[in-house]
Amino acid sequence: MPRLIRILTMLSLSLWGVQSFGQYIQGKITDENKKYLAYASIYVKNSTKGVSADQRGFYFMELPAGTYTIVFSFIGYTNQEYEVVISSGKPVKLDVQMFPETSTLYAAEVVADTRDRGEEIMKNVRDKRKYYFDRVGEYACETYMKTSLEKELMRPSKKDTIHEEGDTTEVVKRGINGHFKREKLNLIETVSTTYFRSPGRYKEVVSAHHDYAERPGSGEPGRSIHMGSGMDDFGSKNIAPVSHASDNPYILFEDFSKADLNFYQNLIEFSAVSQKPLLSPIALNSGLSYRFDYKGSFIEDNRRIYEIDVTPLFKSGALFEGKIFVEDSTWALVTVDLQINRDVLLYCNEFRVIQNYSHYENDQLVPIRRELTYTIKDGKYDILGNTRVEHHNYDFHPEIERGFFNAEVKQYTDDAFDKDSAY
Repeated sequence: MPRLIRILTMLSLSLWGVQSFGQYIQGKITDENKKYLAYASIYVKNSTKGVSADQRGFYFMELPAGTYTIVFSFIGYTNQEYEVVISSGKPVKLDVQMFPETSTLYAAEVVADTRDRGEEIMKNVRDKRKYYFDRVGEYACETYMKTSLEKELMRPSKKDTIHEEGDTTEVVKRGINGHFKREKLNLIETVSTTYFRSPGRYKEVVSAHHDYAERPGSGEPGRSIHMGSGMDDFGSKNIAPVSHASDNPYILFEDFSKADLNFYQNLIEFSAVSQKPLLSPIALNSGLSYRFDYKGSFIEDNRRIYEIDVTPLFKSGALFEGKIFVEDSTWALVTVDLQINRDVLLYCNEFRVIQNYSHYENDQLVPIRRELTYTIKDGKYDILGNTRVEHHNYDFHPEIERGFFNAEVKQYTDDAFDKDSAY
């Protein structure tokens, strides 16, 4: 039985601008009853390239021209593998039907051994937690963030949709109420420099911000910018207008200061998602709240990587569930792919975070990619949110002026809102 043996460097799908990519693979994933499999995993075999299907089982993945073995995985279902040839400029459509696993006896027989091995590995990770936490005192890095929001009708009526026979593509028609089955709400891109100083102080200097949201009724892109007169440092009214990006309650991750997703902390504060602090799976006392099962190992970039299943012992606790990938000997996190327990979510039905780490000089271990996907129920609609963050060019000895870290956590350069999409 094929097994998921590669780190998922997830690029969760967004339907914005699909046609702009030269070559890609896309399709629907369904179960034995032809019902959609939400959040199934799709990855390129023997690589770290992968994506996650959306709530309706739809997936989309960019790939350079070439021949690939694509693996489809979902918990409780047998993995499916397909060889795909992708030509330059030609997209490939591949719909996949998955079936439940039938050979579960072997897993039941070895579960005790895998749990012991998983607990042993995670004990080593916990023992190195504080070491890696203390190695990062401050840094500056370049950050790219893209956030997309879509509104989807949970149960569209037949009169609002058209299906063409012989084609699995669904054509969505505007109904009398003026809504689409899936409506684009926001696509926001920012480029910034992120500054950090321990413990937990962040500040971003945004050099480019663009909001591609459509203006209602016009179909033209707009920006969520408000102009108004502000106050200067002495409490006097400024003559010059001040621009700022507006808040959107459905965008849950905008400022690192409000959501420090550092799993090397014992507790993770994310007030927009959960009122309770979330216990990290590698926290000092995490062994009392989680079960860890060893799923196997593989070699990547001359490193042995362990795959660990993370299961919360208390379904109503402020805990995570999913997978952790750990490097042998260094016991450093390589990737976390975790969901938050539903019972503690404030507004979301689902919330998933995928984070990839990299070693830098002097054993600094920092995230280089973050992916957050979530669903919020809003009446008869689902709000589908996706935020992708990429960090690069870390500087662990930045020149930071005294007083730089203050009440202002995000600062925009004068021309941040004037940069076009080519920036």
